[in-house]
Amino acid sequence: MISQSGGHGDFRLPTELPAPPGSFHFSERIGAAAIADMPTPCASGRASRLALGASQIKLMAGGGSGRATIRST
Repeated sequence: MISQSGGHGDFRLPTELPAPPGSFHFSERIGAAAIADMPTPCASGRASRLALGASQIKLMAGGGSGRATIRST
């Protein structure tokens, strides 16, 4: 699945934030989820998952507002 930062598919732990550039959280390392906040990373995330044999891509474009790590302003 591909999600935006803080979205429904963002499973990063508070200890994994902020992430240094080029680092991958556990869900990304095992191929379960990717975080993409702009169109280009979303497209490349989709392409890499299809190249690895995915038959489906789930885009999670909402949610996350109930997480304890998300602050509402």
